[in-house]
Amino acid sequence: MPFAILTTKEINSAQARKKPWRLYDGGGLYIQIQPNGNRFWRYKYSVRGREKTLSIGRWPEITRSVARQVHMDARALVQQDLDPSLEKQARRKANAHAGEQTVEAVGRIWFESMKSGDAWSSGYADKIIGQMEIHLFPAIGGIAVDRLTTSDVASMLERIVMAGFIETAHRVRRYTRLILEYAIETGRMTVHPPLLPKKGTLPKLKPTHHASIKDPKKIGPLLLKMDHYSGSFVTKCALHLSPLVFLRPGEL
Repeated sequence: MPFAILTTKEINSAQARKKPWRLYDGGGLYIQIQPNGNRFWRYKYSVRGREKTLSIGRWPEITRSVARQVHMDARALVQQDLDPSLEKQARRKANAHAGEQTVEAVGRIWFESMKSGDAWSSGYADKIIGQMEIHLFPAIGGIAVDRLTTSDVASMLERIVMAGFIETAHRVRRYTRLILEYAIETGRMTVHPPLLPKKGTLPKLKPTHHASIKDPKKIGPLLLKMDHYSGSFVTKCALHLSPLVFLRPGEL
């Protein structure tokens, strides 16, 4: 049976019936439509002579690509004669006993270490922790860094994109990468980090053009504001240097 055959249109147009019924995506992966209209991803598999079902999540919170990634990860376990459902339970137990090494715990330590330096202004730091507390920690914060998977991160990013926050998705991906790098550098992570979804898998950001000052009389007030900037030392130095070299911010 071919894989990945369901389309978004087919899933959305499927009508509820008196009893639960299924739409198959291939390889044991299917969506079960409940009598109340809810749709849930399931993976039917057989291991050690027993048929079992792995619950993946509800559509559309779990998208086709995320469900298929989870499905492929589970199939790989079955091929090793491992039970995906038991592995999922073991992972939850490990997370419960690894509170100090969860993504959120390590992420907050990384944040405080960066905040205490001169690289971030207080406003920038507030923006970062705000985005992590809204988007990153609720999604993957409770997972131990050693057990974080690519599908965990992909699912989180897809939910952010579906909510319309494309730029935030790119930022959260970057925060996740930095947290994992910090976990490795500080010995909190003992396995190779998961491959994060590539930037190309996220929608491209539309460039935003900022207004420029064209009236010479307004240059003076701008220079005064730059001179009285009270943020980080590095940024203050860059502001003092920029009028002398006329480089773009990314080139300075």
